[in-house]
Amino acid sequence: MNWLKITAELPQEPLDWSPWALAFEDAGCPSTQILSSPPRMVGYLEQSEGARERACLLIQRLRAMDAEASIETVAEEDWAEAWKRFFRPFRVGERLVIRPSWEPFQLSPGDVEVVIDPGQAFGTGDHPTTRLCLRLLADRDWTGLSVADVGCGSGILGISAAKLGAACVVGVDIEAGSVEIASANARRNGVRAEWLVGDAFEPLLGRSFDAAFSNIISAVLIRIAPDAARCLRPGGLWIVSGVIEANWSDVREAAERAGFDLQQRLQEGEWLAATFLRP
Repeated sequence: MNWLKITAELPQEPLDWSPWALAFEDAGCPSTQILSSPPRMVGYLEQSEGARERACLLIQRLRAMDAEASIETVAEEDWAEAWKRFFRPFRVGERLVIRPSWEPFQLSPGDVEVVIDPGQAFGTGDHPTTRLCLRLLADRDWTGLSVADVGCGSGILGISAAKLGAACVVGVDIEAGSVEIASANARRNGVRAEWLVGDAFEPLLGRSFDAAFSNIISAVLIRIAPDAARCLRPGGLWIVSGVIEANWSDVREAAERAGFDLQQRLQEGEWLAATFLRP
């Protein structure tokens, strides 16, 4: 299988990457990487019917946003090798260890291991947004709880919660490819979970959970805050990430307007993540 690699190179690091991320998402490419030197955003589209046309429209949109944009065809094995250069084992909190499937790690007594092969899905822990989410969930007791991983990507958040004791995990992603990868990663970790294709909380409306994880751009978090509140039981937690510092006040306002109380906030560089409580 081949992929179309779309690169948007910017003249300087923006305060907010959200407009570019939204452009990729609208083209059917929600899983992106942000790289530096020079600042650029990279996304991949499966080379299927209509993909080239969507990629060309994305290129036009990116250029209208003052980005230098290009398309390159890459093979599946090239994608896999690219991930291997960036993804290394790492520890989160006192006992959670994340490692790629191709690299061993010496565990200590009491460690909880999550093995991830991201394929073309977002979520390895190499990006601050994922690391922040993992930090917020790593040292909590998830025993017996039900969680929803909304915008699941590789499934890393839901699978981590399951390995830390969650009894029920449901993941949702708008990309069918990501859902397939999350399902494969769940099997790799011996985790039973339900993985659904859909837009954010829409497939989950009418169900209730003890917690939800949403590592999604700020504009989407603002839009889905009311649905998050509908899907969480009283006392439930909504852990959010993907928030650039400049957008934090808007995300917090949307969450509070939906009935949430801010419980915890973490920051790494310009990126923020937070835990909101539904009273």
